[in-house]
Amino acid sequence: MKNTEEDMVRIPLSRKTEVTVYTNNRSKWPVILSAKIDTGADISSIDKFLAESLGLESIGTRRIRNAHGVEERDCVNATLTIDDIEYQVELTCSDRWDLKFPVLLGFDVLETVYLEE
Repeated sequence: MKNTEEDMVRIPLSRKTEVTVYTNNRSKWPVILSAKIDTGADISSIDKFLAESLGLESIGTRRIRNAHGVEERDCVNATLTIDDIEYQVELTCSDRWDLKFPVLLGFDVLETVYLEE
């Protein structure tokens, strides 16, 4: 979903940013966490166990090419908030348990926000 320029937010082009992820039923307890900004990633992802815990329903699968080859991943729709602006995004699910950040923001999400150096 493309937002208008007025809806976009500037986020620092750094390694992380704070995002809010809402549960599928928009409960009053959203999860606030740090997400890794990866300008080299085409697709954004969320830890599959976190997605399940939040009740984010699978909307299908997508073939992803990464450093380990090609794999099929489940996809979920999610509502993210960055600097008080909501974005409806599609995230692929992957095992990010051993990684520092449970959410990775790739170009598909970053193209809707301004990045400043």
